[in-house]
Amino acid sequence: MPVHTRIFMRLAILLLLFYLMIAWQISGAIQVVFSDYLTESRVVSLTLISGLILLPVIVALSYARGKADTLFLRRPDITIKDYFLTFPFWMGLVWVAEMLPWIVLIFLLSGLFKLLPLIRPEFWLEIKSYALLVLAAFYLLYVPFRAIRDTWRVRLKTLTAQIPGLPAALQKLRLVFVSDLHVDRYTQQSKLQKMQQHVAKFGGDLLLFGGDIVSAGEYYIQQAVTEMCSTTSKQAHIAVMGDHDVWANPERIARGLHSGGFHFLQDEHHLVEYDNCQILITGVTYIYHQKPDKAEITTLMESAPDADLKILLAHQPGRLLIELAAKYGYHLFLAGHTHGGQLLFRPLGYPYAFARWEGKFYRGLYEIRDMLLFVTNGVGLTMAPIRYQAPAEVVGIEFRGK
Repeated sequence: MPVHTRIFMRLAILLLLFYLMIAWQISGAIQVVFSDYLTESRVVSLTLISGLILLPVIVALSYARGKADTLFLRRPDITIKDYFLTFPFWMGLVWVAEMLPWIVLIFLLSGLFKLLPLIRPEFWLEIKSYALLVLAAFYLLYVPFRAIRDTWRVRLKTLTAQIPGLPAALQKLRLVFVSDLHVDRYTQQSKLQKMQQHVAKFGGDLLLFGGDIVSAGEYYIQQAVTEMCSTTSKQAHIAVMGDHDVWANPERIARGLHSGGFHFLQDEHHLVEYDNCQILITGVTYIYHQKPDKAEITTLMESAPDADLKILLAHQPGRLLIELAAKYGYHLFLAGHTHGGQLLFRPLGYPYAFARWEGKFYRGLYEIRDMLLFVTNGVGLTMAPIRYQAPAEVVGIEFRGK
């Protein structure tokens, strides 16, 4: 059983425990508010849990019977089973993640009110029960709505990079940044067309790609390369390697992008002339499989030619790379990898994503001394086949002096 499948199965077991705990809490709330419907509510809850947890059961049985290769999740296109099993499973996970902090808060408040009798117990029980039911109903509606919206749409995110001492000629420059395309069974033509439309609409002079053109294997490489090379810019197309590119076929991906007009940079510099000004793009291969050390990055940056605008392009926004880029006078650092969290939760209003385990720079714009760092949400998906509060995006950047 592959590593990602083992992780998925462990997650499913944990999710089942949380489902049962939340169902028990909600059943208690229903008993208080709608005492006549307690039995019906328990039947409905158990039926829903059984449906939401059916996907990992099917996966486990397929592996146990030696038929994992025939599993519908291995098909190249989405099937009707995905709509009834795959997507509901992941939306259920998001629903649990949103509900848990509130349940913990209510539990803590219950303990507090037992120690400090500020509210009559029967009154607090009624408030708690209504609160649980309202929250459960709200997230049952909000999570699918937001997940569908964020998974299938692609937004054009525009931002203005204010660069100290930027020449007037470069203040007309427009740059498009795309990353983490992840072409696979979930990221297909409709989404790729939206990406291309946004690139064309912004009309960039430069197009930079931050890696991860496919999710896995070689099946989608030709399609992904063709779609990426169909995007246009006036001056140059530049790309770097991503983690999933290495796991798929790095030579074939680099060769395909190069044939399609991209400069594929692997720890290299590339100069672009724009209106009598020099723009430096330094492309660094910074991925799990290959992370240059401090000495190697320092040597690369010290060898950089002079330029009016210095841009660093890498797949992962590694802390060492960020620190050295700022030290060596880069004006802008563009990265992807994190998908903006992909599943971004806001427990009690505080934003949290699993991507934060890798570092605090996981989405949006940051200012590091005189350098701007932008980490994009990207376009495609990994592990989970949905997005939540981290919509796919194409980034359009304009430049201004400061």
